[in-house]
Amino acid sequence: MKSFIFIAAILLGSLTMAQAQTSGTPATGKQEQGQLQKASRDRNTTLILITVDFGSPLLDCLALGICKVEWTVVKGLAAYDGPHPRGGRGTAGIVDNRFVVWFTPESITPENMKTHFPDDVFTVNEPFVLSKEVVDQLGIKQYTIKPGKYPVTRTEDGKMMVAF
Repeated sequence: MKSFIFIAAILLGSLTMAQAQTSGTPATGKQEQGQLQKASRDRNTTLILITVDFGSPLLDCLALGICKVEWTVVKGLAAYDGPHPRGGRGTAGIVDNRFVVWFTPESITPENMKTHFPDDVFTVNEPFVLSKEVVDQLGIKQYTIKPGKYPVTRTEDGKMMVAF
């Protein structure tokens, strides 16, 4: 059933900034987070399924940050059952020129939740450039997540939204 929610979350639409080059900076307040959450509901935003490995790419996926983001090709519902040992799964899209991820909490181990989401903040220590495969699926040219502390917003449907 959890897996079905991932598939049902994929919306087809057009991005308002289809070919923009962009990079993210941490959101600063609850008002901005609320606006992003509302924009994600109100717009036709292309969402893709992703798997994120937490950690620093410079430290062999240790420490805080994002080590890898992969576009997930759905081959069967069973692929989404259970937590991801090195990260989390969810949907992602571009909203108001920001790379936004809606993590499914069930896909994150309790240890990773404690380490990477303390006090509902996700920390990125090193810049992370999304792969060509991911940005192609999002319909943009490139995207770099900058180092910083990114607030986590809990959505009405239980997801953990992080706007990078």
